[in-house]
Amino acid sequence: MKSFSTLALFGALFMASSAFAGVQPCYGREKWFDFKRAEFASSTVSKTNPIVLTIKGKPNADLLTGESKVEFSVRQGSLRATWESQLYNALDGTVQQPFTKGDSTDINLRFFLPPDFKNVNSGSELQIMAKITRKAGPDYYTRVICVRGPIRIA
Repeated sequence: MKSFSTLALFGALFMASSAFAGVQPCYGREKWFDFKRAEFASSTVSKTNPIVLTIKGKPNADLLTGESKVEFSVRQGSLRATWESQLYNALDGTVQQPFTKGDSTDINLRFFLPPDFKNVNSGSELQIMAKITRKAGPDYYTRVICVRGPIRIA
């Protein structure tokens, strides 16, 4: 009986920790970014306030103004929205110069939920993805870092 309750407790803790694992890399190790961690400024968000996502690490390539983009994706069940922006237009205003290769940095992305999500119920969990890319050719962008994680509607 005791081993069953220990096993049940372990299973419950595992399920709880994996459900709220936070923001993680999308694809494991990235070639162009030494990932340290990522986090939302708050675990809950209002439908009308901006969401701030901080990605900590070190780029292994320069992220030049005009040649770096970020793609955001939000989903909740069958409701999905994807959009992109120039990287430096999506920052929260704390960065004044481009991110350069080898510099430890915090990339603070700031964005609002798309209008499609204005009717999502309070307490609902959204899955958010942010993928930063850089120009690698005339019409080609390569992924630098991609992170995703859950956030709750307040």
